Amino acid sequence: MDTATAITTAKKVAKMADKVIKYIKADNAASYGLDEEVSVVLEGEDVASIGGTLSQLTEYTTKDGSLTIESTSAFAVRLTAHPFPVESHLWNGPDVIANNQYRSMLASLFHDLIWEHGDELAEAWGVTKRDVLTWGDGVLYALWIYASEDSLRGRIEARVAWQVCEFSKGWYHSLKKLLGLHCLAFALLLAAGCGTPPDWQVAEISGTNAVLRAMGKAQATEIAQGGDVVCPAQADEGITLAQPSASPASSDAVDFASLDWRWGGFNGSKAKLAEGAEIGSLKVTADGMSYKWVKGGCEKLDKNCSHSNPCCTCALFCLVDGRWIGGKWEHISTDRTTRDFKNVKEGYGGWDASAIGKATAYAFVILDDGAKKRTNVIVQEK
Repeated sequence: MDTATAITTAKKVAKMADKVIKYIKADNAASYGLDEEVSVVLEGEDVASIGGTLSQLTEYTTKDGSLTIESTSAFAVRLTAHPFPVESHLWNGPDVIANNQYRSMLASLFHDLIWEHGDELAEAWGVTKRDVLTWGDGVLYALWIYASEDSLRGRIEARVAWQVCEFSKGWYHSLKKLLGLHCLAFALLLAAGCGTPPDWQVAEISGTNAVLRAMGKAQATEIAQGGDVVCPAQADEGITLAQPSASPASSDAVDFASLDWRWGGFNGSKAKLAEGAEIGSLKVTADGMSYKWVKGGCEKLDKNCSHSNPCCTCALFCLVDGRWIGGKWEHISTDRTTRDFKNVKEGYGGWDASAIGKATAYAFVILDDGAKKRTNVIVQEK
């Protein structure tokens, strides 16, 4: 290796190390709180046993009251995360893959609590701490896949997260997470020599709105403090952008990136928040919805739009089992502040009308037809 090549390589290594150090420092400072109980039941072979020494897990609540684990049968276990403040530093977010998405946040909630209380749980059940952490990795894997709706990307992420946690129990708890891209390469190098994650399924889940609220509060706090936050539209690539304190993203009632454009034949996920286009006062009924313009109108999304020309797209999302599912169902103009659900009920673009009845909350957003610009996201709880 000549001198020039050696210098170039050294610079690349130093740059990568600097990114990792900065990420770890930021992660150590991260902390989320839980304002409502979140409960999940997992089913599958050996889910109610740890280290092969227990046929069923004895019900146990951690001393700080943040976590309860109990077996409901030989093949099912219930985990309940109880409310705790941000200051407790029990939950610091996505494990291994730094994407700040719902799938990794939900999985990290229980994984963080299990790892945090590893010694305590091991003593209560008469097993080793390593056995507890291995079991916790299985929980991480199952919840990650569930929250990603069994997508290919979700499975890859879940496998990488599980792989790294399994390999690195000796040092991972102190570092907690690496940059997603580097972690992926590292895990794939180890994959051949490691085992297979357990095939556990989510049978029941409740309270997941609390996870979404925790995500929203953390982002709003970071923006208000002028810190660095992961831009939702680029979060999966792990790109960190500095956001000014007056960032318009703070007007979104929920993370725009958490919206699942499942129906309507329209994908608005890449749309950017337009300046001066703000809506509010969402009201949803079984037959339709209404809203109000707070600032601007459709012309802020598309300069060719007139006040009464329905040249923009409106999208509705229903919070069902912790996921914002929905999509486009109508066109809209500035002077049209009500829309009925006729298209939804007729199955427009694959729409499942039952989601409106099942939802615990609704989210609404307006976009230009090219999905380049959008308003803020507004929400109504049912």
